Amino acid sequence: PFEVADRLQLALTDSPAAALDHYALGLRLLGALRRPPPDRALAPEMGVFCDIVVRMSAGADWRARLTAAELAGALPVPQLAVPMAALAYDPEWPVRQRAIMALGRIGSARSLETLAAVLAMSGEGHWFERESAVQAMGECNNMPGLLAALSDTSEEVRRMAVRHLARQPRFDAKARGAIERARSREKNRTIKAELKSLLDGNHD
Repeated sequence: PFEVADRLQLALTDSPAAALDHYALGLRLLGALRRPPPDRALAPEMGVFCDIVVRMSAGADWRARLTAAELAGALPVPQLAVPMAALAYDPEWPVRQRAIMALGRIGSARSLETLAAVLAMSGEGHWFERESAVQAMGECNNMPGLLAALSDTSEEVRRMAVRHLARQPRFDAKARGAIERARSREKNRTIKAELKSLLDGNHD
């Protein structure tokens, strides 16, 4: 991976307009990072890696931005929370989705702030983003975000929140109260039953 990272950083510097070359090298780096078993000795130097992700995240070609988000998800470090926060509002849905998921894997305070902002986006036209934000919150075990999602206007978002809450070993009194309130106002019978199952199967 460090050799590919060096080549990609050089390409970004010497040929900033060669988007397809950046994309191809970015995919090679992504594949190298995902190849098991992970060998940290072969990981790219962190400064080089972050520079690559930041520069690709600002690329004009959406495929480069998508690759930047996937790289951030493959090697999540707090330094990448800011560029991923920007990509969470990218014009292209695949880029937004990968960036939101990367934020969940990064799990920093800045990442959670962005995920909360995405979850607060209003309108049915944004339910895809909100569902992804809930999934990302589940990845980093963000209980306040998952409980907040139970009040979402979209059934898909609420269902995703229940799915991740079901993975919790137990709930404190505050969480149980929030789940009970969500159950009492829930109109969807399936989700209502799932919320009841959460309470019945999770004792403090």
